Parts: sequence; structure tokens; C-alpha cells
Amino acid sequence: MALIGSDGGQSWLEDIHFINDSIFLKTRVNWETSIDNQHFMAYKGDSIVRTFAYSPNFDIQILKSDSFPLYKEEALYYPELQDSSFKFWSNRFEINDLECRWEYDLKYVSGLNADSKQIQATVLAKRLIESLSNRILLELDLKHFPEEQIITIGSSELGNYKPDSFDINFDGDLDFQFHDRMQSGANHQYFVYLFNPNSQNFTFAEELSGWSFMGQGIQLDKLKKTATYSLKNGGGQYRFEKIHFNDLGGINFKEQFWNDEIVVKAVIEQKFHYLKSINNLGVDSLTSTKKLESDNMESQYNALVEWMKQIEND
Repeated sequence: MALIGSDGGQSWLEDIHFINDSIFLKTRVNWETSIDNQHFMAYKGDSIVRTFAYSPNFDIQILKSDSFPLYKEEALYYPELQDSSFKFWSNRFEINDLECRWEYDLKYVSGLNADSKQIQATVLAKRLIESLSNRILLELDLKHFPEEQIITIGSSELGNYKPDSFDINFDGDLDFQFHDRMQSGANHQYFVYLFNPNSQNFTFAEELSGWSFMGQGIQLDKLKKTATYSLKNGGGQYRFEKIHFNDLGGINFKEQFWNDEIVVKAVIEQKFHYLKSINNLGVDSLTSTKKLESDNMESQYNALVEWMKQIEND
């Protein structure tokens, strides 16, 4: 016995197969189109197979249930667009009570073949727009992101964008940080776009952009209302900066911590530096020196972090 149905967006198939006089299988296959636009298609399905036992009186008992989910993506290639630009949009998502989507101006990479799994395009522009009005909320300056200037149209990240929970100034509105993805070493630069609740858009915040060598972006402490940046230099030298925010989301003050290695009569010492500033004017500073048991980078890093904790606790 079989049953086929559809409601336009979803379709399904049910089949019942009797194994013997006491066992039968019931299979249901659900299939739907999850993304359908001019340049990208995505499908998801699920096959559910249940095994039932039944008696001559048709008392039915489920013995086993298995599920086999499936997700498939397929980019659509149009050779006639090879030498012209075209647009691509991500799925809609919500951020700060605004329904948005990313809009891309794209052009096929020269010499591209028609392999639907790896269709690449050059990104000419990338902007965040409000879905209903098409109002531009953020225009990304692509000169900072050369590795994002060529993308794969069939990538799920491109179509199914979800904003991170990133509120750098703790004002209750989500902001964006974009990784430049250029550095092959420890340090990575992050560019911050801050949400303006008055104009209802995102603007580049140079003062809040910075470096991180921890690989996790700018580090936020919601309890202390701080954003921490980090930079690793050669020879075991490190620099940290902490921005402290007030209750309104403005900058209260900044703290910088860094170290230098010095050698005095074959004795390795590390000099620590601290600077506190308000409105970019120094208001407090401190320097301290400590002998090191080892000159390896881990020892120097740990010594600086411990000194930072002492300063913060004083």
C-alpha cells in the first residue's frame, strides 16, 4: 500500500510493506525545497522507517524506528551571465528587530566551468539590506577582505546567514565583527560595525576594531563590560588592550598592557607596562620588572597575564 501527497512546498510518500503475518514496515519520505532563488537551490528530506508487530486482532506495537535525514544544495550556473554582473541574496534573518538579508553583486570567475557543486564568483559588492524596503543597513568595505572577494555560490554560509550574538558595547543591540582572514600567523584583524539605534543601521567603528591572536575574535566580558584585544609580536612580546564601556554603551576608559624582554648581565628580565587613558589621554601608568625562570614564549605570556590580573585586582 502506498500514498503520495503534496501541498506545493512539501511532498511525501508513505508505503506499508508486510514482512509476514506479524510484522510490517511503514516508510514515510518527506521532501521539501528549503531554498529556491535565481542562483541557488537547496532541498532537505527525511526517510522514517518504522517496524511494527501486529496480532490477529490487529493489536499494533512499534518495535523500531529509524530516521535518515538528507540535505542537498545545488548552485545554478547561467553561462549567459559570464561577462555581466548579477545579484545574489542570502535567506532572510532578523537582527535588532529588523528583517534583513545580505545582498551580493557578483560576477562569474573567468574561465568557470559548469560544475554545479563549485560555482565561483567574484564579489563586487556586499551589503546588508532591510528585506521590505531594500534600505541599505551596512555596506562592507571589501578592500579589507580580499579573500572574501571570491566565493562559492553553493556554500551554505552564503545562503543561510545567521548573525552571531555579538554586542561589543553591551547596549542590548547586536553588532558585527568581520575577520579579514588574511593573516596566516597568530594575529588576526577584526573590523567592527556598530549598530546605531537612532538611524537603524550599522556604521564602521574604527576605534572598536582591532587585533586578536586567540583565534576567537574580540573577547567580550558581559559582567565587566569590557572588550579585550590582543596582539602577539616576535620574541615573546604581547600587547593587550581593554576597552571599558559605561551603561549607555559609550567608552568609559581604556587600559593597555604590554611587555618587553631585557637582558642585564646575562639575567633575563621582563619589563611590564600599563597605561590607562580617558578620551585618548593618559591618566595613569605603571612599569614593573620581573626576573624570568625561562625565556620561552609561554613563560613570558603567563608572566604578563598574571601581572595584568594583579593590576586589575588592585
